[in-house]
Amino acid sequence: MVDWRKYWNESIETMPRKDLRELQFKRLKKQLNNIYRNSSYYKDVMKEMGMTLEDIKSLEDFTKFPVTYKDSVRELITAGDPFGGLLCIPFEEIESIYSTTGTTGIPSIHAQTKEDQEYGAEQTARLTWMQGFRPGDVLFWPPVRWNGFIFGVTPGIERIGVVSITNILYPLPNYADKMVYAIKHHRPDVMAAPIVIFDGFLEACKRLGEKPAEVCKSLKAISIGYGDTLTESYRHKLIKEAGLEPEKIFSGGGAADTMIHLAECDVREGTHICEDLYLAEILDLDTKEPVGENERGELILSNLYMRGTPLIRWGSEDISTFDMETCKCGRTHGRATWIGRTGFQLNVMDKWILPLDVDDLFIDVSEATGAPFTLFRYKTGVMEKLKMKMVYDGSKGLTKEEFKEKVSGVIKKKLGVETDIEIVDSIDDLPKIAHKYKRVEDLTKES
Repeated sequence: MVDWRKYWNESIETMPRKDLRELQFKRLKKQLNNIYRNSSYYKDVMKEMGMTLEDIKSLEDFTKFPVTYKDSVRELITAGDPFGGLLCIPFEEIESIYSTTGTTGIPSIHAQTKEDQEYGAEQTARLTWMQGFRPGDVLFWPPVRWNGFIFGVTPGIERIGVVSITNILYPLPNYADKMVYAIKHHRPDVMAAPIVIFDGFLEACKRLGEKPAEVCKSLKAISIGYGDTLTESYRHKLIKEAGLEPEKIFSGGGAADTMIHLAECDVREGTHICEDLYLAEILDLDTKEPVGENERGELILSNLYMRGTPLIRWGSEDISTFDMETCKCGRTHGRATWIGRTGFQLNVMDKWILPLDVDDLFIDVSEATGAPFTLFRYKTGVMEKLKMKMVYDGSKGLTKEEFKEKVSGVIKKKLGVETDIEIVDSIDDLPKIAHKYKRVEDLTKES
């Protein structure tokens, strides 16, 4: 029998905000006690700040707790502690050890207990159920097996009763061809993939003479993003090139360090966070003070359930907004709208520009809609031009020079900056790190 219930865990997902905040603080106090007693890193941080557990009597008091960034933990990792002082349990209680991808530097190592894994699975079950995953569905996804996020996602999918077809991650030609074959012949019901992988799939379809809309016709839902922003421009590309109806497309993603999973519901007004498991804050990029609701700032996360290597007031280095109003879907948990990495901001002619700002310009430029590109930071301080590499294969009617001229004109008109564009044929020609093509390449750090 088909399970038609709307929520995976209705009592939690629709909990009144007052009760949700009380639950957050209850779990936060337990977590603070855990790190104060067991984490050498956090114990030293609190000692240096002259802070004790008694100083935090409310969620408002918690804003006094210092923000931690990856580089602080990496210093301890390079000094010889693989967990960077975060481990809070005896080694024999560790159920699994996982790593971040390391796309921004040295990979971070984290540990989970069995209970930690159960909470992670619950998180994913809620959010994938929200996107329409159901028992017996066949899921096609290309997981990053070295990335800890997958350790949390896989059990959650299995908890629902979804059957998985997995494929190699990289969008290289021979692997992307395999991806086309698998989707075409196994006819999955749902799909989850990073944007770069789906771009590789679309390129492979062209190369093999397959129509993406025909290959994808079995899909009732696709969760896409996972390391990149699902922009309106890219949604348009999925509709136009892959033949997907708008109601089938959902933004999804997560991070291995905090083990957070974020997902869009059918209202599509931001990605939901399980706030009983995470405390989310948005801080001003410069002052590190809280901003108003729905204002841009850095997303700061505190893991409320992880006992192995909990992260408290963890600086995600992601620019986001956060909406705490009850969603039209009925869920009371807040929604984040991801805008970009703090390190992706480029100062061009005294204008701060993010990849999202550029991508959003192409929604009405059919030849450029959803096209992969990389921006370049070629000097510190103010840059005179916006330099970029952009994929265009000539299949949409323009020559490469005509395409370059059209894109440059749109950027000049909308952003008021000059551009220097290099056209490439494939996403394989863009700079990469791990499984992602770089949205911003920092040439100032090269020796």
